[in-house]
Amino acid sequence: EITLPLPLCASCRWRHSLTDGTMHGVAADHVFQLSVQSGEGTTSMSSLIQKAMVNILGPMAARVIELEEKSEAHERDIKELQDKAEAAGIRLDQHTGQIGKLSHDLNKANEDIKQNSAQLVEHGERHATLQGEHDATRALANHMDIGHKSTSATLGDLIRSHEELDNRARNTQALLSETNVAHLNINDRLAELRNRLEGLND
Repeated sequence: EITLPLPLCASCRWRHSLTDGTMHGVAADHVFQLSVQSGEGTTSMSSLIQKAMVNILGPMAARVIELEEKSEAHERDIKELQDKAEAAGIRLDQHTGQIGKLSHDLNKANEDIKQNSAQLVEHGERHATLQGEHDATRALANHMDIGHKSTSATLGDLIRSHEELDNRARNTQALLSETNVAHLNINDRLAELRNRLEGLND
């Protein structure tokens, strides 16, 4: 009899030892033996090999099924992620459009700011010019005020001179009136003397 080690025991599903033909965890007398006669044990060997293949391929099949389920789950996750990525892409496109619009508005605002700055500079220059003209006008007004004060003082002097001349004219008129009265008195006396002389001549 020849001892033949098998990869897996059909009854206990333990792998055989390659040295003594025994299985791990099984008694040493638990061995598989084949007859040296031709054809003996072929059916049992085929059955044993089928059971061994089932025992070997069963966990592999379960593992394959598990991997397929995980693959399907991963595919669903990937599909969900793709949907989310597409939605995110749509939102990103929308945000890009909004950003482009905001950029256009910012550029327009910058242009408006530049124009306003140029207008402010121009208004500042005009204000400086007007300020210079205002200073010149104020200096001229001060000069005219000084001239007006001088003219007012001169006018006061002229008014006082006119009043003095008016008083002198009144005095002169009064003197002329007195002189006229005196001339009339003299003429009356002369007429009286003339009459007396005529009377004496007669």
